[in-house]
Amino acid sequence: MQDRVHSNFSRRSVIRLAGAAAAGSTAGLVAGGAAAASAADRPRVPFDERDPRHNLEAFIRITGSTDPEAQVLMHNEARVFSVIGDDEIVQPLMDMEGYKVRRSVRLDDGSFHILQREVFVYKDLETGEIIDHWRNPFTNEMVDVVHLFNNPVNHHISTVFPRYYNPGTEERRVEAEPFVMPWAILGGQATFFFDTNTKWKNVLDPKVWKRESTGEYVRVTESEWYTVALADLEDPRLQSIDYVGGWSRLGPWLPWMFMGGEPGHLRYRGKKTKLCSIDQLSDPLRSYVAKRPLAQQSPTQWSEPNESSFEGYAKSHKPRA
Repeated sequence: MQDRVHSNFSRRSVIRLAGAAAAGSTAGLVAGGAAAASAADRPRVPFDERDPRHNLEAFIRITGSTDPEAQVLMHNEARVFSVIGDDEIVQPLMDMEGYKVRRSVRLDDGSFHILQREVFVYKDLETGEIIDHWRNPFTNEMVDVVHLFNNPVNHHISTVFPRYYNPGTEERRVEAEPFVMPWAILGGQATFFFDTNTKWKNVLDPKVWKRESTGEYVRVTESEWYTVALADLEDPRLQSIDYVGGWSRLGPWLPWMFMGGEPGHLRYRGKKTKLCSIDQLSDPLRSYVAKRPLAQQSPTQWSEPNESSFEGYAKSHKPRA
């Protein structure tokens, strides 16, 4: 069976269910809120979920903003579980919290450059504090935790979207398809789903990184979903729209866990929301990024290639004997 990939991404607020919002986003970190307006006064442009242009505009407004000067904070909290075989009980290992800080810049052809950085930290299950050391329950080894700072994580997105077949193999091919996301519109809410199924050559060669690498290839699956008020989606004045959403991920053991080729993988499940300010972060994460100004700002210019956490690990560490 072919491994179909829905995305070219390397990868990963509060819904206003009543009332409305007037237009306006300001420079700096923003969410999609504005002054309330009555439903009768609110303009509505019907949303066509089958139209690639509507999908592109909706994606940018929900996950970011059509204002190129506006930075948007996409917050994520998740729990990380171990999955080993068919008989082992799925076990919670740690929590994580982080965000993507992004801006979206419209190009002359109507497509967008998404400019972003992302930071995630791992937290103790009981205390919620950021952990710098972690005892691996499978090896009983105390290891140093490596938090994530991916810089950059940029994307180009348009009404034509690449779908990858057989990624990570010699039979890999790409076919262009209209950018039409799966939508569920019910009553006053609209939800879209965004799946990413990827496989790539592991930069951590298992012959060299014997304890860190889980194999020759890295396979990751992520699923995201975003729910918004339909009235917001159909209000042309709103450049940025509030959402609540969720996120799940299946991925390999992390290099710093030193699981090597041991069977199993990690499962993540979390919630997503759009924040207005760094001040809305949890105390531990806010203190962490206060010392890292670069993590508080999106890039201002396009650059490539992107750097994954695996590549970052390979650059900053040496193989462990």
